[in-house]
Parts: sequence; C-alpha cells; structure tokens
Amino acid sequence: MLPISFDGCAGWLHLPAEGGARGRGVIICESFGYEALSTQRATLVLARMCAEAGLPTLSFHYPGTGDSAGEETPGQIERWIASIGAAAAFLKAQTGLEDIALCGLRLGALLAIEAAQTFGGISALALLAPVLSGKTYARELLLSGSMVPSREGSLPPGWREFLGYRLHNDDLARLRILDGEARLGSLSHVRVRIASPAARPAALPADIAWGPFQHHDGLAQHAQDLMLPLRAFRETAAWLVEGAPRAGVPPVPPAREALEVAPGLQELVLRLGPGGRALGILTRPAHVKADWGAVILNSGLNHHTGNGRSGVRLARRLAAQGVPTLRLDLDKIGDCAPADPDETVGFHDLGRVEDVRSAVDQLVQQGSSRVLLTGICAGAYIGLHAAANDPRIRAAVLVNLPYFYIRDEDPAIPLWRRPLRLAVRLADRTRRWRAALLWNRNPEFGPAFFRRRYVTQRVLLLWHYALLSVSCRLKGTLRRFLPALQPGARGLLQALVAHGTALTLVYGTQDWGLVELGILFPDHQRDLVDAGYADLRFIENADHTLTNAWMFDAYARILEEMLGLPPEAPEAGSRQASEEHPA
Repeated sequence: MLPISFDGCAGWLHLPAEGGARGRGVIICESFGYEALSTQRATLVLARMCAEAGLPTLSFHYPGTGDSAGEETPGQIERWIASIGAAAAFLKAQTGLEDIALCGLRLGALLAIEAAQTFGGISALALLAPVLSGKTYARELLLSGSMVPSREGSLPPGWREFLGYRLHNDDLARLRILDGEARLGSLSHVRVRIASPAARPAALPADIAWGPFQHHDGLAQHAQDLMLPLRAFRETAAWLVEGAPRAGVPPVPPAREALEVAPGLQELVLRLGPGGRALGILTRPAHVKADWGAVILNSGLNHHTGNGRSGVRLARRLAAQGVPTLRLDLDKIGDCAPADPDETVGFHDLGRVEDVRSAVDQLVQQGSSRVLLTGICAGAYIGLHAAANDPRIRAAVLVNLPYFYIRDEDPAIPLWRRPLRLAVRLADRTRRWRAALLWNRNPEFGPAFFRRRYVTQRVLLLWHYALLSVSCRLKGTLRRFLPALQPGARGLLQALVAHGTALTLVYGTQDWGLVELGILFPDHQRDLVDAGYADLRFIENADHTLTNAWMFDAYARILEEMLGLPPEAPEAGSRQASEEHPA
C-alpha cells in the first residue's frame, strides 16, 4: 500500500507482485457516510484482492470526505464524480496503463456509472450492491438521518445530516435525478458486471452480467460486526482480470510527502508502532502556537477518520489553532487491518499501548513537550491505559469509557472470567458453526442471525457487570482489613495522579459506560472528582459515538478548554450546545 494524493484527494495505491502485473488498472469507488466508514475494511480487502490478481488498484476518498482536503460544500456530488475522472487520469499517468476499470460499492457504483458516461476511457464497470436509483438512495439517507435527528438550529440553513455526515439540499436534489439503470443502457462500449442481493431489473440490457451478492447482510453492519463477502469479492476480482493482457512491472510512483488540506495545514502519513504496524496522519500547522500536541485514537474498530468524520474535523480544528495533531489507526484497525480477511480483530488489546507510545514519541520529536490524548469508546479504554503508563501524556479526555479495567485479551485468564472475550469469540464462531447448527444449515446469514448475536453479546455484557459488582463488594469488604488493597480502576487513576496527568471523563447522559462508572464510583462527586482522580463532564442526550454535529462541538470545546485554546466560532446558523455540563 502506497499513500498517494491527487487534486486534494488522499488514497492508496495497491501494486501487484513482481511478475504478476496485468495491463489494466482498477479504481475503487467507495460509498458515502456511515456506510463508507463501516465498509472501510471491506474496500481495503477488495483492493488487495484486485492487486493480488495482478491489477494495479487505487482506492481513495472523495473531496471533502475521509482524509481528503476540504469540507462539505454545495456541489459535492459533481465534485465526487469529477474526482473519479481525476483518479483515472492519475492512475494512467503513474502506471502508464490505458485500460482502466471502475469498481463501485453502493453509492460509489452510481458515481462510477456517471463518471464512465462523463469522462469515457473506462473499459469495465464492476458494481457491487449498486445504487441504481438516486431518488431511492436519497430516501434511504433521509431515513437514516431520522435515526439520530439533528437538533434544531445546529446546522446551517439548507443542510441535512445523516448519522454525522452532511449534504446540502442542492446535492440531494442532484442525487435524486441520477438514474444508473438508464445510464447503463447508453454504455454499450463498456463491460458491466453487477453483483446484487436484489432481483435483476427487467429493463436492464441483456449484455450486462448479473450475479448474486452472497452475504450482503454481513457487509451492511457496523465495523465491529462486519462480515466480509469474500466470495463476491473474489468473483469480482476474477471478472475484472478477464481479458487483461500481461504487462511489465508498473513504475512505482513516489509516495506523497504532504497534502495541503487547508490554508496553512499539511498532513503527513507516518508508520508507527513496532514494525510500523500502526499508521498515523499528522496534521501539521504552519505555525505552532503552543507546546501541546494531540493524539486521537480509533473509536471501536472504526477507521481513523472517525464517525461523522470527527477524527479529521477535530485534528484540523486543533491544528488550525497551532496544535499538531496525530490521528491513529492502531494495530489491525482501519488502514492497518490484517492481511488475512478471516482474522477476527478484538477491541481491547492492551498491546496497542505501544502504538500510542510511538505516536507520543513522534509528537515529542516534532517539538511538543506536552501531549493530550483523546478517544471514544474502545479508544478511551486504550487511552486510559496508555496515559497511566506514559508520563509525557499530560492530559487525557476520554469519551464514553466503556470499562476501566478488564483483562479480556489475556489468554492466561480462564474463559469464564473474561465474558467480553467470550462475546468476541462467540461472534466469530457463529459465522462458522452456529448458522449451520441452529439455522437449518443455511449458509446465508440473514437479519435474524445478527439479532441473535446482538442479544447474546448484551447478555454477556450484563454478566460482566454482575461479576464486576460482586468483585467490588468483595474488595470493599477486604479493604476494611487490608487498607492497601485497591481495585484495578483506582490503581490506574492513582498512576495518572502520580504523573500529574489531568483526566477528564466525558459521558452522554444515557451512555451504558455509566453503569460501570456507577459500580466503581457510586458517588461520582466524592469518589472521583473530590478525590482528585478526574474531572467529570456530561453531554445531555448525546449518543455513544457523539454522532451529530452539536455533540461533536460540545466535545471539541472540552478539548479546547483543556488545551487553553479559545473555542472555535460556531458555523453560521448553528448555536452553541448548552447540554455540556460538569458533574
């Protein structure tokens, strides 16, 4: 994987092994919003499979999305289509190939169809679960936006928000008139293959290949629940390579050094951690105004861009105020996902603390004498343990911390003592045997499969809380006779106090992490705040991942307060969220 950039877009170039190159290049066109975030590992695996088949493959983020430059502005749809044409021109220029195929997933398929019609020079289209009706997809977006509705006045006029991602009404109107089915009828010079869970439209031209999309339900999940449709991907890669001539080894273009993402801001791609197993995107301001640097950790198994692109927004917001900020993909997460697509990735591997230490090393080398660490969910868990083990981390803002201490990644701990590890293993094993044993040997995993797995994991989570509650009561009794005995959570917090690290815990008022907080520190004010362990903040009505803009703004203002920065002015038409308040 070679980091590249073109026309402000950030991406990766996957080159085939020496001796196996074909004379055709492939461009992966991702979907949009939360769907693109959740399927990031899937697009990475697909790009790798195409490269293994001998096809130089480029995957990238559209303008104003992912790691690319820019923010959301009206006219996004046209810019996204134009960026696919720019990607094709870049791939041709860098590899010398003239034969270019597009492979699009969901909305990316519809954009690929438009790009093929607009720019020409495309030999093949591989469309995976394609959106063929922009009007239907616009309805889907509006429905998803109703799941976490935007607060009145929190967005500028004319904008809509969909699980943290935004489009202008003009772009929704442009989207509604896109008709992929009609466009395909005019692309007679392009080979087309569609893999879809739906039935073949009757009006589709007969020369378009149509195949099933096995395990599509597994792809339409959160990143932590993703089940890769490997058969569909292998069939797609095999179809793309058909008829491609043998070719010499394509030239290796230079890796991008820095991408200017905003006036005065550049971003560098860095390999970090033992053996370079982690990846960091350093947002570097032209003029450093403070001695602080910041590190942003993955939320769960989400890509470092963050839910609602929050990682990118936050990094650039802080860097614009003079704070160099590094957003991380820890080992086996995001762009560092394992090469083996069957490998299950856990949340809470404390070996990733070494990756965080490497990121702190990088900021110190850049001149930051103090480092702030922040993360949401599992990122908060890894961040807590990293801060307790590295005195250079002078502040930590941890959002919706799910657990303080659980040894669920230690294989020496018996399975019955690590219920969350059991949940992860059970989720993995259900792919292989539970469907066969309990669902009539049906190889297709439908929604019922995921409902049962969800319930199973929640039951095991309650089991974890029950064990924790009993453990705390026993330790509380023992401390009457052994005052030196401290629970694991208090030991972590005492380490932070000893380092002089300022800890701020941020929770949505309905977040499930408050259950563990209540068990460990029944009287929050006395046991946590007055004891000097941490500051405690609540954001009223915020969800677990701080999905929408007003939730993110409340979080960002807490970070700016910790760094001694003036709060950034809200966007026109928005209002400051009044829901944030201390304990």
